[in-house]
Amino acid sequence: MADLMPALCYFKNAMCTDGDFSMIETEMGSCIQFNAEGELKSVETEGSVFGLKLYLFAQQSDYASFTTISGFTVLLHERGEFPDMSGLGLQVSPGESVHIAMKQRRLSNLPPPHGQCKERTLKYFPKYTKLNCDAECYLNHTQTCGCRMFYQPKTGNQTIDDQRTCNLKDIMFECFNISTEQMAGYSGCDCMEACQSTLYTHSISHTRMSEVFIKRLIAMYNNTDTSFFRENIIMLNIFYSDISVEEVVQQEAYSALTLFADIGGALGLVLGSTLMTAAEIVDFVLGVSLRKLFGKRV
Repeated sequence: MADLMPALCYFKNAMCTDGDFSMIETEMGSCIQFNAEGELKSVETEGSVFGLKLYLFAQQSDYASFTTISGFTVLLHERGEFPDMSGLGLQVSPGESVHIAMKQRRLSNLPPPHGQCKERTLKYFPKYTKLNCDAECYLNHTQTCGCRMFYQPKTGNQTIDDQRTCNLKDIMFECFNISTEQMAGYSGCDCMEACQSTLYTHSISHTRMSEVFIKRLIAMYNNTDTSFFRENIIMLNIFYSDISVEEVVQQEAYSALTLFADIGGALGLVLGSTLMTAAEIVDFVLGVSLRKLFGKRV
């Protein structure tokens, strides 16, 4: 597990341990997760001092010749949710100090007929989210080819060795050569938003590392220079800008209770007006009748 550790890591000013990290395969390759397994870590105060601080080493000398960008992809996501690195990841570049300030938002959606949320048990993921459902739907389709992508979860009781990994021919010409429209209409898909979900809104800022800091690094590590650290080191700070939780609750626009209240109010107004009018008419008729009968004003 030591290979999973970043160059340096601090959480709430305490050194991280091997148990804080785990490995997961994604469509962008192997990724390291923090706080994804074991006891859930939490913070009680906002600010970068009480967040996660990472010193990452890009190792550009190991990049393939066709690589076009350098740095890391970072994703903030709910625990138990399969990370969509290519779709939602944030790019951070070497030679910079990057601050990602986040805030937690909890969503409560309504099921049909008032909303479009749905939750059901997934076969390959312990928790229902729309991203997990989409990933499982894609996996159900690729199983028709008898193979799985390297980052997809195991199917049934089979181990990774039991199930063949899809090769280039499978990907380019056979199993994966489908359009977005075909995938959306695949019978295994019925992925709506979860009724309860957690999102992390964020703002990101970055600045170049100072020359003073670079000189300190050069003094600590032999056979290095300024360009080495400019091209490889990233200082990443992830923290809460506000520890309060924003809750977004979906409600019925026009509930049955509101409908009955409006009907009752309308009926009360109409019936009240009708009784008053009827009383006035009766009073008028009686008055006219008595005047004619007795010849005097009543």
